[in-house]
Amino acid sequence: MRRRLALVLTLVALAACDAPPPPAPAAPARVGPLPSPVPPRPVAPSSSSPDAGATGPAPITAPSAAGRPKLIDFTRDYCLPCELMRPEFEKVQRELAGRVDVVELNIDRPENQPLGMYFRIHAIPTQVYVDAQGRERRRHPGPADARLMTRTCEELGFLKQP
Repeated sequence: MRRRLALVLTLVALAACDAPPPPAPAAPARVGPLPSPVPPRPVAPSSSSPDAGATGPAPITAPSAAGRPKLIDFTRDYCLPCELMRPEFEKVQRELAGRVDVVELNIDRPENQPLGMYFRIHAIPTQVYVDAQGRERRRHPGPADARLMTRTCEELGFLKQP
């Protein structure tokens, strides 16, 4: 009798909870070519501008027209870690100019939201490393300093001379 009562109570509790099943794990190790979004507007980097959106030498397209890998930093408006990381990111832009397309995308801007969804960005800031063929090679959620971003590009072979 107790076993039957325990079973009924368990079933009632599960029905009352109405919890959805856990989501299937989604971890694409390799993404195909990037979608063709509206190209982000180039904006001069400014630490005081809350709507500083996309910066960098080229818009995100697949694969890189110049045959270069990309470092994409996803940010948002009013993100304190993003603001604190901005000088480090600008340093990386200067160091890797001409070898890696270093781009900052503000996903609060409507034209950048499709890329945020495409890359399944859940943490801000997140840096995504994409090779010259348009495949995601690595990502780093959270703030990163210039040394970490440069070292990751080296580890992935982005800085090797052709």
